[in-house]
Parts: sequence; C-alpha cells; structure tokens
Amino acid sequence: MHQAAILILFVASLSFVFDLITLLTFLACDIKVQRFVIFSSKPCLTFQTKRFPIDVGFIPWSAGHVGMDKDAFRKLPLRTRLLALSTAPLMLLVIASSCLSIDLALRQFLTGFAEFVHGGLAPYERGVPLIREFFRSTNGSLFVGYGIFAAKLAVINLIPIYATRVSAVTQNQPGAVTSKPATFEGLSL
Repeated sequence: MHQAAILILFVASLSFVFDLITLLTFLACDIKVQRFVIFSSKPCLTFQTKRFPIDVGFIPWSAGHVGMDKDAFRKLPLRTRLLALSTAPLMLLVIASSCLSIDLALRQFLTGFAEFVHGGLAPYERGVPLIREFFRSTNGSLFVGYGIFAAKLAVINLIPIYATRVSAVTQNQPGAVTSKPATFEGLSL
C-alpha cells in the first residue's frame, strides 16, 4: 500500500507539473489552447477562463492534457512546435536534477531509454527488477525516488509513441515521412 501511495503521489504531482508547463509554453508561443484538463478522468469540476475551459477530473492517477487547435499547430514553424513539445520534458529533467545531482539525473535520463525498451520487451526478466530497484531507492529517500521518477517520465514523454505527437511536429516539412502512422495490432506507433 505504501508503494502504491508513493506512485500515485509521484504520478499526480509530476503529471500536473508537466501539463502546467505545457500550458504555459503553449500560451507563451501563442498556440491556441482549446481546453486544459487536469487528471483526465470524467470532469468533476469545470472552470471557464477568458481563453479556455479548465476541467478537473477525480482520478489523480491519470495524466491530464492541453487541448489545442491541431490544424493551427501544424502551420507553426518547426522550431516553435519542437519548443512547445520539448519544454515540459526538459522541465522534468530540471526537477530530476534538483532532486539528484545533475550527473545522476542525466545518467537516470539516458539509461531510461534502454530501460523502457528492455523492460517492455522482457517485463518479468528486466522490468520487475527495475521497478524493485526504483522502490528500494524510494524507500531510502523520497526525494531521490522523486528525482528518478521525474527523469524516467521525461524519457517516456520524449519517446515518439504517439503518432499525433510525431506527425504534429514533422508534418509539412521537406523530407518528413508521416503519410500514415505504423500500426501494430491496433496500437498506433
């Protein structure tokens, strides 16, 4: 139960920070925001601001999102789109660096790419030991565990899993290959 509570706390707080930084970046880049969702379950509260509604869900486990006008986003310069999509993961790396040392945060970040792939391909052989090691670190210090989780969350948000994120950045660019996203058993890659 203790580990589940820690995981919910880490996911909820870092997801909120991620979404807030994304929102602020979109506003700074003059990207039209259609909706800001905190915890993407069915909204239990909705606040209407002058520019967009804010929905608050009731399940803190799930991340929210910043809804935007995708057609307008695709028309922005590539540099603006890359900035808009990379600022929040970079902020997660800054959070990891503030909880850990900069070199440890970068090490956790860089090893996260391989861990994500290896843990996913061999969940019992590689994934379970990685999760156990994370909770061992967290039991020693919540601050260290939070930093490790922030670095790994930055990795997950930089891996181009969602075709919409990749195509939103690369569409209409010379040489960009985004005609149709690859699919594997219904999962968009």
